[in-house]
Amino acid sequence: MITLRSAVPADQTQLFSLVTTIDNFTPEEQELAQEVIHAGLGSEQNDYHILVGVDDRDKTISGFICYGPIPISIQRWDLYWIAVPPHQSRQGIGTMLLRGMEEKLGPGERVYVDTSS
Repeated sequence: MITLRSAVPADQTQLFSLVTTIDNFTPEEQELAQEVIHAGLGSEQNDYHILVGVDDRDKTISGFICYGPIPISIQRWDLYWIAVPPHQSRQGIGTMLLRGMEEKLGPGERVYVDTSS
């Protein structure tokens, strides 16, 4: 079973490792993801929110989603990163992370997603 919770600084190493397992992320994207994770875990004053899915059996991170408010807007959010390890893809973890983000944001919020080819 996977449990969702907010990321904590102790998750940083696992999150960095997870990012490097995603073949769809270029090296530059992996580096940027690590910078965003570091910033998101570094201070409660930043605008990054990170939810992690934790495997209840071994307490390892089975995915994460990072999102934040769009500056100078109301009820508008950017989804920056969503990642699940390749060996756990297609098991519903990504969907669970998206739903967890939606629950945190509540009704009436808009989430924007940019994708690469």
